[in-house]
Formats: sequence, C-alpha cells, structure tokens
Amino acid sequence: MGKEKSGVNYFQGKIEEIKKDIALIRRGLGLVSEFTPRYLLHSFLRAAEDALSPFIGLYFGALILDEGASPDRDLRHMLLMVLYMCAGMFLLEFAKIFSDKRINVNAEISAAWEEIALNTKSFDLDYMDLENPALRDTRESFFSNREYAGLAYLMWSLNYLMQSVFQVVVAAVMLAGLFTLRSPLPLHGALAVFDSPWMAAAMAALLAASTVYLTIAIRRNSQKRHELYKDMPKEERTLHYYLNEYLDDSKAGKDLRIYGQQNIIVKSSREIFEKYTKLRQKLSLLWLGEEYRTSMTEAAMQGIVFLWVAMRALGGAFGVGSVVKYIGLMERLIGGVTACVGNLEWLRSNNKLLSDLFDYLDRPTLMQKEGRPVDRSIERHEIAFCDVSFRYPGQEDFALRNLSLKFQAGERMAVVGRNGSGKTTMIKLLCRLYEPTEGKITLDGTDIRELDYAQYQALFSVVFQDFRLFSFGLGQNVAANDSYDEAKATDCIEKAGLGERLQGFADGLGTAIYKDFDENGVEISGGEAQKIAIARALYKDAPFMILDEPTAALDPLAEYEIYSRFDEIVGCKTAVYISHRLSSCRFCDRIVVFEQGSLVQSGSHEALLAEEGGIYASLWNAQAKYYEEQALAEGKFREELHS
Repeated sequence: MGKEKSGVNYFQGKIEEIKKDIALIRRGLGLVSEFTPRYLLHSFLRAAEDALSPFIGLYFGALILDEGASPDRDLRHMLLMVLYMCAGMFLLEFAKIFSDKRINVNAEISAAWEEIALNTKSFDLDYMDLENPALRDTRESFFSNREYAGLAYLMWSLNYLMQSVFQVVVAAVMLAGLFTLRSPLPLHGALAVFDSPWMAAAMAALLAASTVYLTIAIRRNSQKRHELYKDMPKEERTLHYYLNEYLDDSKAGKDLRIYGQQNIIVKSSREIFEKYTKLRQKLSLLWLGEEYRTSMTEAAMQGIVFLWVAMRALGGAFGVGSVVKYIGLMERLIGGVTACVGNLEWLRSNNKLLSDLFDYLDRPTLMQKEGRPVDRSIERHEIAFCDVSFRYPGQEDFALRNLSLKFQAGERMAVVGRNGSGKTTMIKLLCRLYEPTEGKITLDGTDIRELDYAQYQALFSVVFQDFRLFSFGLGQNVAANDSYDEAKATDCIEKAGLGERLQGFADGLGTAIYKDFDENGVEISGGEAQKIAIARALYKDAPFMILDEPTAALDPLAEYEIYSRFDEIVGCKTAVYISHRLSSCRFCDRIVVFEQGSLVQSGSHEALLAEEGGIYASLWNAQAKYYEEQALAEGKFREELHS
C-alpha cells in the first residue's frame, strides 16, 4: 500500500511539474506575442518549410528511380518529376530565407525586450532590493545566461521543436506504406519473416525503445549541463572584467605601470581562465557523450532498418526507389524523434531560468505605494526620527540605534562622525529608501509610511556620495529630463560655481557630458561633476536639500566658494550636510555627531568644541593642522573677490 501511494505521489508530482512547465512556456509565449506578434506564425511556417524540404527530394527521387527502373519508363514523365522536384525545393528555399530573416529580427527584438524589461523592473524595485547582493547576482545571471536560456532561447527552442515535430509527422505519414505494404509474391523462410506484421510491430517497438533510451540519456545530460551553466556566469563576468573592463580602461594603464600590477593581473586572470576552461571542457565532454550515444543509437537503428527494408524489397514488397525513400524517411524519423526529445528537454531546462525571470519581474514593491497625500500647503515641513533603529537585511548588527532627532524647518544642520557611524544610513531612512526596523519617522506629525511614496520623495533634493551623471546634455543632466527651463538650469549651474565652464561650452546647455554617445562631448573633472550634481539638486527646488559629502572632490578654495554662498543657494529650505571636513560645518545652526550608529552629541560648533573629551572636539583637533592651509585659501579667495 505504501509503495502504491508512493508511486501515485510520484506521478502526481510529475504531472504538477508538467503543468508548471506548460504555464511558464505559455507565459513566455504571451510575452513573445506581445512584442513580436507574428513570431509564432513565422516560426510555424519556417518549421513546416524546413521539414518539407528534404521530403520533396525523397518523394520525387523515389518516383524518378522507380520510373527509371521500369521497363516501360517514360522519359518525359521523368523530366516532369525532376521539374516538379526542383520547383518545389526552390520555392521552399525562398520561403525559408524570408522566414529566417523575420525570425532573426524577432529574436533580436526579444533579447532587447528582455534586457529592457529587466532594467525597467530595476527602476520599480525597492531600493533595498537593489542593494540586495543575492538579487543583484540573480539579475546578473540573466544577462550572463542569455546565450543559453531566457525568452530568446525559448523562441529558438520552440522553433526547433516545431521543426522536429513536423519532421516526425511527415516522416511517419510517408512511412505508413513500409509498415502496411505486403509482398504479392508467396514468400518462405527469412523473407516471409521480414514481410510479416509481427516484424513491423517489432520494428515499431524497437523505435519506441530507442526513443525512451535517448530521452533518459538526454535528460540526464541536460541536467548536468545546466548545473555547470550555473557556475559559468560568475567566471565569465570575472574574466570579462580583467580582459575587457579593467585592461581596456585607458586610466588603468598608469596604475599598471607605476605599481607593477601586470603580474597580479596575469596571475588572477590565468586562474580564472583555467577555471573557465575546465567548465568548458566538462561541458564539451557532456556534449560529446550525448552526441556519441545519440549517433550510435541512430546508427544502430538505421542499420537494422536498412536490413529490414532491403529484405522487404527482395521479397517484392516495393521497388528500388522505395528502398531509397524508406531508408531516408526512417533516418529522418529517428533524427526527428531525437531532436524532439532534445528540444523538449532544453525547453524544460530553460524553464528554470524563466521561472527566476518571472519571479524577478513579479517581485512586489513594498514601499512604493500610494498613501495619504503630502500637505502641499505647508511651506516649511518638519521631520522627526522617533526612537529609530535600523538593521540592513541579512545583517545581525544595527546600523542605527534608538535615534531620536528632529529636523527644524529652515534649519542648517551638519551631520558628522567617523566612517561607518551611521550618517549615510540615516539619510537613506530620511529619504525613505529604507524603512526603520524599529521606531518611526514622521513628517509634520504623520508617520511617513502612511504617506504617498512619490509625493514624500519629491520633498528631497539629494547629492549622494556616489552620485551619477549620464552621457546626456548638460541641461538634461541638471533637469533630469529631456525638456527643461534653460534660464533656470543656467542659474542653478552658476550658483553651483560652474558658470565660467558653461560659457566655454560651444553648445551651451546642449553640450554632451562625456563622449560615450557624442564625439563632441566634454570630459569633466570630479569637482566639476559634483558641481553639476549640486546644480541638479538646486534645479529640483525641493523643500529639503541634503548634501552627502558634496565637496569631497573639490579643492579648499572651490569648497569655500560653495559654502560661502550656501545660505543664498539654499534660501529658506531645510539643509542637511554630511561632511568629514569639520571646518565646512561651522556655518550650520546645529551640528549632530554620530558614533557607532548612535547620536552622541548635538549643538553649535562653539558649544561642541567646549565639551572636553567629546567626539567632535577630538575630530576637530585631529584636523586642525589642515585648517590653517584652508584659512589661507579662504583669505586668498576673499582678496580675489574684493580685487
């Protein structure tokens, strides 16, 4: 009873697997039909054309041979058969060329759509998912495995599957005579045995047995290959990094020569190459093993079939032309069955990646949702952290602990502390890129989790440490949009201290940043890039201005230029500055000090310096030797302003 129940459960499990496979394929086909509506039609036609092409030669070739072997042969009839055969093959080849072009174009569209879909989903994901290493690796694997799996591969596999199915169906129909025709002559001995219905049934059973054997063998091989494919993306990415991204970067050439990095690069890339080569060798052996088993099985079947057909012909069941036809048809049938098995297994294996792809595309966004509208009638909002603690997903230690902090409307606040003290984490929570693990953050007394996500984020203009500019026009970078107010963009650029540089651009605001897409684009320095990022934050004109190390790439003079005019730049907005240069924090109304995820000090510059043994005072004294040089730079700047 137990074994019986176990067997039932096994088959139920297999049925569920098949249902899941069919559902994934149907969804994949739905997407394919959505962005390439006629792909399935062209694929169906291409499969029919490919399957029929060799059968035309077999069919008419047999007729021509039979006609030629007949004592009453008709030369005119033979020439007509040749003409029909050539015309049919010509038309099918022409149709195949047309279908191939359409299929190739649609496959390229599919691959591009898949990449666009993945990138579009990345825009919609919660930020915490973007920083999730496991999810990032999954996303990278999609791109790395697209050669072996994905929507485009689904399309190709279905195309080949349809071709093999057509091949099997047409071959089986044309082979019907081989199993049903009987010799009109009285036969004895071996000839009678080979011409009997029992031998026909035995041949059919042998064909079925070889199909089952190949199915099992191909499935096992396919599973082993896909296990190896899981390791391929990582090795390929690493190898690509060394050979393309790093060594192809002209800036890396200086480090290579000054620090003698050639040896470590060569050694590391060689180790990765050896791992990659071993994986490729294992894959090659699996392919060779599969091809060997398939070829040997097909050869054995073809030999047996050849003997059977030859004996049937000797017994008078059919003529010499039919011998050629039936042997060719049986070869096509066996090859078609093998191809069907292989393509079905590839479809099932491809479903593993399709499942991951759809899981990624279906991943819900927990934070980006509608809620209560933000009250736009309030000009100066107040935000408060209420006993907030936060721990990054998958981490045991808290990045912030029991933080209570209020941002007064219109205030200039500086946030300082050592690396890893929680400053940037606090900004991520403030901007609602993450949500507190414990406690809450309020806007004008309302928990921000109850507010509309997009409207809340619209309150902030932020310059992050790792900001990005894109290879678009300068005006597009500042406005973060294709269209923009030129006067406003120019004003923001001038306030950020890049006015003179703008005047030197031949295309003004239309000048492309970097040369990725425009050979007339300009290469900008790190300090200029930060100024453009600041101009972008100003252009957004949000109530809260947050600058996370905004002047890290600027020299002291340029930094003083920015900060000396920040009251004018920020206006009545609430401004939060994160900086390691404590001298730049002196103009702020309040300075808060973080240490190991906790808020440990708060007050003005003078008040915090007066706290003996305080973190701020120790940081200030550690940097004091640099301030004299900065003061000289500030004095020089003032002299230039007055001259």
